[in-house]
Amino acid sequence: IRRCPNPQCKGIIFLAGFIDIKTNSEEIFVFPVSVPFDFNKAQIPPKIAELLEESIECYSNGCYIASAIMIRRTLEEICATEGAEGDTLEKRIDNLKGKVVLPQKLFKGLHNLRLMGNDAAHVKSKNYDKIGEKEVKVAIEFTRELLKALYQYDELLAELEKLKKKPNSDKGA
Repeated sequence: IRRCPNPQCKGIIFLAGFIDIKTNSEEIFVFPVSVPFDFNKAQIPPKIAELLEESIECYSNGCYIASAIMIRRTLEEICATEGAEGDTLEKRIDNLKGKVVLPQKLFKGLHNLRLMGNDAAHVKSKNYDKIGEKEVKVAIEFTRELLKALYQYDELLAELEKLKKKPNSDKGA
C-alpha cells in the first residue's frame, strides 16, 4: 500500500497484481479492468474471436467508439472467413446470406452493427445519436449471439444428439 505522490491527491494505491487508485473513497482507476462479458471462444475462428475480444477490452476501458469500430471489423472478418464477396461491407453482408444459414433478423442486426460502426468511424453520425456505453453493450451482446449461431450451435446440437437413447434401447419398457 502506498500513497499517491501528488500532494493534492494523497490517495491510496494498492499494488497486488493490479492497481487501484482511490481518493476520498472515490475510485479513479483500476487496472486491469473487469470484463463485463463472458465470451466462449470455442469453435470461433481465432481472428474473429481476437477482434471481438479487442472490442470487449475497449468497452471495458470506456473506449466505446473504438469498441464499435472493432465490432465492425469483426463483421468484416466474418464475411472474409465465410467467403462473402462485395466491394462494400453492406454488399458482403448481403452476399453472406447465400453462404450461411441465419434467421433474417440476425442479418438485419448485422446491417445495424455495420451502420453503428460507420457512425463510430465518422464525425457526423447518420443512424445513431451517439455511440456510448449502452449502444456498444447491446452491439457486443448481439455479436456474441451471432457468433454462437454461426459457429457454436452445431457442436451443441451434436452433444444433444449424443444424449439420445440408442435405437431399440427402450424395448421392454
